Amino acid sequence: QLDQAADGRFVLGLGVGNPIMNGRFGIAPFPPLQMVEEYVAVVRAVLAGKTTGHAGGLFRTGMVPLDSPPVRADLPIYLGALGPRMLELAGRIADGVVLNLVSPAQAGQAAGLVRTAAAAAGRDPAAVEIVCVVHCCLSGDAAAAAAAARDVVPRYVLHPAVPALFGEDGLGAGLRPVRELLLAGDRAGATARVPQPVADGFVAHGDVAACGQRLAEYRAAGVDLPVLFPMPVGGDWGYEE
Repeated sequence: QLDQAADGRFVLGLGVGNPIMNGRFGIAPFPPLQMVEEYVAVVRAVLAGKTTGHAGGLFRTGMVPLDSPPVRADLPIYLGALGPRMLELAGRIADGVVLNLVSPAQAGQAAGLVRTAAAAAGRDPAAVEIVCVVHCCLSGDAAAAAAAARDVVPRYVLHPAVPALFGEDGLGAGLRPVRELLLAGDRAGATARVPQPVADGFVAHGDVAACGQRLAEYRAAGVDLPVLFPMPVGGDWGYEE
């Protein structure tokens, strides 16, 4: 129905979600790679009107009738991926991959994994679209924009994938004080302890030219479609030179 409403422009994005949040909602901790691979197979079986359904290790269905025929049986399916194994899975089975919380260099490495896996599976690597969410703090006040970029980091520091993404490998900046302050309810204090290089890694900030240059870096690294995620600067969602 969404694809019908969008006149055939809808793209289905799937991902494993945050294990912490999944637990709060009572979602069983399925093996993530198997779960995603089988779920994609189920969706494709339903769209194709497969009469035998899908019989997998986690998901088993009969034929799933739709209220109306799908606009496209080959509806594009994109996977949200952070780790190397999910990136490789996207290269093997998906039409695209959605990256997030990564620097241009990390995006380039991820794109390489996706395209190598696609080629190994006998697919055209260029047929798998590389999408990357880019948080953006747009302001003519460079200092305010940089501060706003730091304020983005506490939104994500509790995610289990963050230590690897943000360089907490014993060599990069530690974010333990940020987590502790955030869990204590001190969001402002948590933001104040964020090292600027961590924010600079995945948040574009500054004026139009600075943010535009950052997007160009993602494209040069191999991202086909940067998706801007605007964030407020000083509590203001507007832009002033």
